[in-house]
Amino acid sequence: MKETIRHACINCKHFQQHYFWCKNKFLQAHCGFCMQRKISKNEYKKFPFFEGCEIWEMQEVIKPKDDTHIKELLVSIERKLEQIYYYLYSKE
Repeated sequence: MKETIRHACINCKHFQQHYFWCKNKFLQAHCGFCMQRKISKNEYKKFPFFEGCEIWEMQEVIKPKDDTHIKELLVSIERKLEQIYYYLYSKE
């Protein structure tokens, strides 16, 4: 079965999502802006568009070129977390 992709603004490469800070984390706001198209005040009431627009383009999926780079980053993160852990619990 072929999967259809909805041409909504949230799936467009030109759409930039807005976020807000709440309880120590970022959450998605139900708004954003288009990098390619000027949205009029009347249109902005319905933005982001559920059906997209004439300049809609699929978001590019960024895939890592090399798994070893990701593994190296994870090892580095693990070491830093261990340092933080020992720093926090050495004060007790």
